Amino acid sequence: MNRKGKEKRTTRLATIHLEASTEQRHMIDRAAKLLGKGRSEFMLDAACDRAQSVILDQVFFNLDAVRLRTFNAMLDARLAPHTGLERLKTVRAPWRKNSEA
Repeated sequence: MNRKGKEKRTTRLATIHLEASTEQRHMIDRAAKLLGKGRSEFMLDAACDRAQSVILDQVFFNLDAVRLRTFNAMLDARLAPHTGLERLKTVRAPWRKNSEA
């Protein structure tokens, strides 16, 4: 801990500068206050949530011709029988009535 009683940071923080209109700042401040967060914490959380969503939603990726053929072959290949899955498909769901499939 440092002299002010705060924990000392062991990693260096990066600074991000943003410019926003007064209206945008007021809206951000209002939302942050509703969540009990400061402006910086709110903005960083929101930006990281959006960044993660964008990254996870990616559907385009580059493959060379050989890897593309391999990938397509994997997609087209028949799956090996899975006895556990086949058995599970025959079990009645516990929330269904006896007359339902």
